Amino acid sequence: MPSDVPTVDEFGILRQDGTFVILAPSEQALAQVLITDFGAVVHDDILEQHVVSESESRRSTLRKHASRLRKRVAPLGLAITCIRNVGYMMHHAPNPVAVNGDPVAVNGDPAAPAGSGHDSDERSVEESPGG
Repeated sequence: MPSDVPTVDEFGILRQDGTFVILAPSEQALAQVLITDFGAVVHDDILEQHVVSESESRRSTLRKHASRLRKRVAPLGLAITCIRNVGYMMHHAPNPVAVNGDPVAVNGDPAAPAGSGHDSDERSVEESPGG
């Protein structure tokens, strides 16, 4: 069972159940707002205030940032769901999936769900180069 709420620190490191990813500044800003209301829908207007500069197209930029963050957090067993014309919600994914679509392997066991490892060492989940 995953822990209740992931965390993201001032360095952009998002942690969930002993695994982590390092986020870009735009991903970090979006993640912090979504984690604050983890499991609840955060309205687009609130998210735009935190992640979109005045010179950018607001909705398309938010979609771009959300799409990138969604790919980054999937290997940690997290999901970001878009509620059309309302906002986004970060929550636990039913089945963790790696960026390439394969099940997440934990301690060499691809059938084990993320976070079920027996060792307490944190693991970094990073995309492969060019992926």
